[in-house]
Amino acid sequence: MSGHFRHSIVNATVVTPGRILHNATLVLAGEVIEDVGHLPPAGPVSDVAGAWVLPGFIDVHAHGGGGRSFTTGDPAEIDEAAAFHLAHGTTRLLASLASVSVADIVTALDAISRCGTRREGRILGAHLEGPFLSHRHPGCHDLHHLIPPDVAVLQRLLGTAPGLVRTLTLAPELPGAVPVIEAALAGGVRLGIGHSAATYEEALSAFDRGIGHVTHVHNAMPALGHRAPGIFGAAVRRGIPLELIADGVHVHPTVVAMTFRLAPGRVALITDAAPATGMPAGHLSHVGSAAVVTRPDGRITRRDGDTLAGSALTMDEALRQSLSAGVPLLQAVRAAATTPAELLGEGDRFGSIARGKRADLVIMDESFQVRDVLVDGRSLGRTPRSASLAGTAERDIEGRGGR
Repeated sequence: MSGHFRHSIVNATVVTPGRILHNATLVLAGEVIEDVGHLPPAGPVSDVAGAWVLPGFIDVHAHGGGGRSFTTGDPAEIDEAAAFHLAHGTTRLLASLASVSVADIVTALDAISRCGTRREGRILGAHLEGPFLSHRHPGCHDLHHLIPPDVAVLQRLLGTAPGLVRTLTLAPELPGAVPVIEAALAGGVRLGIGHSAATYEEALSAFDRGIGHVTHVHNAMPALGHRAPGIFGAAVRRGIPLELIADGVHVHPTVVAMTFRLAPGRVALITDAAPATGMPAGHLSHVGSAAVVTRPDGRITRRDGDTLAGSALTMDEALRQSLSAGVPLLQAVRAAATTPAELLGEGDRFGSIARGKRADLVIMDESFQVRDVLVDGRSLGRTPRSASLAGTAERDIEGRGGR
């Protein structure tokens, strides 16, 4: 690492796996973290005056944001949606595609493969939320775009941009699901159970076949019952990671805290952000092919009813909501960064502050509002709440030169 440009962040309150370091120093070497702890700084210094330093958030389930959608044929629009979330601390994400026609999914995948944020590595790939979902739990997905599991359709989607599709949500109780599960796993795709009417026993069988996580647990699936534990009960029994929308709307704060207690270290906070995230009340848009509207209370619902259509959540708000629900900080940070990275098999590169990991960092104030974001060790300086780290570093360099 000695050949890389080195700089240091000092006087930081750093959240590392397992503990919080006060008055700590991070030494960054190019794109990676060289060291962290109570150690001498190296190179130019940025003094963050006690601010929180967290690993960059990883969102494995977002449909867009800032009025921009990932289900589009326009690479520029995809980049703008990713930039919206980046300003809220999401340094890596999956672009989620809701159920539309197979031809439109192909178009969207092609656009994602060509966008700048994909080339830069900030979009780690695509998440297909459908089209193999249950008509009994469609959420906001249009029923006429939900089709039975079909290996030929899956192969067409995976062949559009090889390696781009990282995760697939499906309902494993549907006829034809087993060969699709096998083909997806053979193609390196990780599977989530969601928008599903699976029973407890069917969910256990699906996990045994290789489905590795639950898509937005508690939502668009049977509720936990004392005689019918359902998908959630099966996931807890098998130790399966759980996506969770902690926005205070999709899941009650008490259930958020309960989920963390029942699945320690296995909760992955997601936004399930609709393209309208960040837009004012009355904003009209689409999630997939469904027409949706932003309500005065901030919810995003189908225009023709009260069905939730994704969320208006960002990852920094998901962290704050989790803390407000009583989730301990170390667990909430793990859920916002570490567990999502592990869910994708990327835990060796992303998701925590440790030697050799990518220098993806979120600088937050005492209220856990974003002050600045670093990707690959570079400060973006895009957040308006305070001066960016880049500016702080320049002042510190000038000060050091005068001493």
